[in-house]
Amino acid sequence: MVTAVQNTSNYGTQAQTSAQGLADNYQTFITLLTAQLQNQDPLKPTDSNEFVQQLTAFSGVEQQIRASDQLEKLVALQQGAATGTAVSYLGKSVTLESPTQRLDATGNATWSYSLPTTATANKISIYDSAGKVVFTAKGETKSGIHSFEWDGKSAEGDRLPAGNYRMVIDASDISGEDVTASINVKGTVKAVDLSSGTPMVETSAGAFPLERVLRVDA
Repeated sequence: MVTAVQNTSNYGTQAQTSAQGLADNYQTFITLLTAQLQNQDPLKPTDSNEFVQQLTAFSGVEQQIRASDQLEKLVALQQGAATGTAVSYLGKSVTLESPTQRLDATGNATWSYSLPTTATANKISIYDSAGKVVFTAKGETKSGIHSFEWDGKSAEGDRLPAGNYRMVIDASDISGEDVTASINVKGTVKAVDLSSGTPMVETSAGAFPLERVLRVDA
């Protein structure tokens, strides 16, 4: 079982420290300013414009610190919401934006890919984890979503070991221009990793950030 832990206790520590330092410096500045005004030469008074500029500078820094503090609070709230969303995916089947799929124990791996326009040629290549092409096939050329199931065998017909394999689509149109396909895989969310600060959903196809999840099924 995975438990979501939201740590927001330190979200404003840096901003609070900066604000405290500014307050101390501002108080010191006011004290020195008051002493200077009290002891200045009446015949050669200090230029008031300089004081106004310094006060304006302090005010600007204070506003920046406050804005940073509010931004950190918003980021913490968003991270908390993302964590809750990721944990709710546990045990569910998800569609992920990824060209990498795991060859399972039954010796099958399935991808889906989408062509934005009709292609005149489409070559599908499957790469192993070492970057070697182990299988090629002719893909669909019509625009739209297509599915490709690989039986886990090499081009020579040998059964390949279980592991992660990557699909590459090499499609082109009638003018020879590349047709860029989007490739998706499906997997079941087995765990949620919060250690990096960004929730990662762990599936049989690997670990993915939340934004790579395109669809969630019960």
